[in-house]
Amino acid sequence: MLQLGKQVRGTEHVLAPVQTGHSRNRGKVHSLAYEVDSADTSAGEWADIEKAWLETGLQSTSVIFKLVATPSGELALSLGKYKEHSDDGEFITVSTENNRNLKDNLHELADHLG
Repeated sequence: MLQLGKQVRGTEHVLAPVQTGHSRNRGKVHSLAYEVDSADTSAGEWADIEKAWLETGLQSTSVIFKLVATPSGELALSLGKYKEHSDDGEFITVSTENNRNLKDNLHELADHLG
């Protein structure tokens, strides 16, 4: 399971199933990490930098993990979980606030997935 969350008037989080031991998941998260240094956050609006649809191992659930630019010029991570034949998608975006270790943390996560 992959969880992304924040505390704003309680805890908001998304818990998403992600298949481990899967080389494509590892590669997709490494790709997110490689984009950190070259990401253009100057647009002053929400923008997807890189996105990865991750393998869940479940036929009816899709997971998207994204590196995004925020209106304040920061980088953020987004995690979304969508169930087939349902309008009940769960999605959360969390500002990283301190980007200096983001690239390394994403590479570490990728290694855990693969």
